[in-house]
Parts: sequence; C-alpha cells; structure tokens
Amino acid sequence: MLPFLVFYLFIRLLDNFLSAHLWSYFANMVHFQSNNAPK
Repeated sequence: MLPFLVFYLFIRLLDNFLSAHLWSYFANMVHFQSNNAPK
C-alpha cells in the first residue's frame, strides 16, 4: 500500500509541474505572437 501511495504522490507532483510548465510556455508563446503581430 505504501509504494502505491508514494507512486501516486509522485505522479500528482509530476502532473502539476508539467501542466503548470506547459501552460506558462503556451501563455508566453501567445503573448510573444500578439506582441509581434503586424499593426
């Protein structure tokens, strides 16, 4: 039971980190494109 709990917590941490990282990368990409859009 304990290894499963550790594995679950590790997956949750990894998922939270990846989703936050991907979201910030996506937001930066959109912001960069909107800044460079022709007026």
